[in-house]
Amino acid sequence: MTPDEIYSLPTIDTHAWHDADQRLIWEVFGLELHELDCDSARNASEGRLATHLKLSGRMDSSSAAASITAVTLDGKPFGLYVAAGRGQSDHRRFIRTDDAVYQQALGYISTWRELNPYHLAADPGDDVPEISSFFHMKVAKGAAGPCLALDRHVAEDGSLLFDNVAFWRRLEESPVIRSTKDWTHTEAPLSHARVRDAVAEAMRAAIPGNLRSAIVNELGGDEGDEYRHWTAAALATEEGTYLIGMHPWQLHEKGHVWRERIAVERIGGPELFERYAPEVEALRP
Repeated sequence: MTPDEIYSLPTIDTHAWHDADQRLIWEVFGLELHELDCDSARNASEGRLATHLKLSGRMDSSSAAASITAVTLDGKPFGLYVAAGRGQSDHRRFIRTDDAVYQQALGYISTWRELNPYHLAADPGDDVPEISSFFHMKVAKGAAGPCLALDRHVAEDGSLLFDNVAFWRRLEESPVIRSTKDWTHTEAPLSHARVRDAVAEAMRAAIPGNLRSAIVNELGGDEGDEYRHWTAAALATEEGTYLIGMHPWQLHEKGHVWRERIAVERIGGPELFERYAPEVEALRP
């Protein structure tokens, strides 16, 4: 059967490109729909590029089906998309019949990619906020150079306070922590001193070596000090003192969710570092 014979068949269903089958757009143009500004095209009632279902059939009682779809630009057909199988994804072919029109269609749909709000233009020498901070992450100033870190693990001056990757790696390597994996959700791992000690070791491995720090199970301080009973690391940068660790109520928390809840709080200027725990001088790197 020839492509012209398929093109001449009545159309069963028509869709503008922004409402077409995502797999068709990928197979024909090598683009994902989420890369394209479909909403703007839809709001503009854009329909120059369209798909036209010509033949459709079921293969069995499951989701297996088959179809042949013509693709056109300004009403000019330039190819057929043939699909079959479960979800019509086991067999896929695009048969190009007019290369000139296809190239025009490819150039046209690519213009909607340039309008995508996820695509930003910048001079390579510009300071781009979307690079420095995105989705709860920041580029921090680590001891060995720039690195990605959770935003709560970055000081106000951009210094890295806590290396979450190193923390998790040390937890996974710890025989004590591994021994708790089979504990039921009725257990509170942090209520055991040996687990808290293993967590403290993991925290020590996660603190950059260029910071003044101390790991303590209970911070010192005056009676009534809201941070007094934290299991934490006290850190000092040039601009402030931070506590990284766990609130007292987490000692009785069941299961392993505590691993995801390492708290970070700035408690004041760098001078406050000396206030927490008499062991600070001995433990300072």
